[in-house]
Amino acid sequence: MNQTFTLTSEYIPLNKLLKFLDIWENGWAIKSMITGWLIFVNEKQEFRIRNKLVAGDVVTYPDGDVTITISN
Repeated sequence: MNQTFTLTSEYIPLNKLLKFLDIWENGWAIKSMITGWLIFVNEKQEFRIRNKLVAGDVVTYPDGDVTITISN
């Protein structure tokens, strides 16, 4: 499944994007997924909770192999 998220500012922190898209129930679950190296940004494992995502970035996570493309 693919989703597209449209930025309304210069960037969005990774944890805020996942919370906004209602990927997991709460911030604790999101933090655990990121620090557990289960999130990929532009095909690289990401462990920075507040990584600034900009237009063109692609976020992938294992829950159903969902890909989120950031656009502006």
